[in-house]
Amino acid sequence: MVPAAHVEGLYGCLDYYQAVGDPFSRKLLEQYDALYPGDAKFTGGGACSGLYRGLSLWAAAVTEAATLRQDDVIAALDHAEIAAGPGVPAVMLPGQHHLRMNMYIAQARDGRFEIVESLGAIDPQEQEVETPAITA
Repeated sequence: MVPAAHVEGLYGCLDYYQAVGDPFSRKLLEQYDALYPGDAKFTGGGACSGLYRGLSLWAAAVTEAATLRQDDVIAALDHAEIAAGPGVPAVMLPGQHHLRMNMYIAQARDGRFEIVESLGAIDPQEQEVETPAITA
């Protein structure tokens, strides 16, 4: 959504870029572009990949729980995984409510992000951070 000249050469690190070449991601992008031609694109930075993944993980948890009862779905979601999704598989780490998923480093070139390195599956590295007290 930002003019290409303003981001040319910049790097980003996300869970999905349109340049991800696995078969599922390619097919998903083709289907999305066919259904929604125009400026609205399926992107990682626009939260599309996260929303897709989140709904897919929720559906997997509901299927396992065989109910919509919240406590049962939450218990199943704690270890949910999807084999196919934008940027390939994702696995919920039990007890963390965070995913192990592939991450990519890409560089903006000629108005598109080109993947320069696939980092593979990355575990979240959540850490508690103390917030300094605000004094007047």
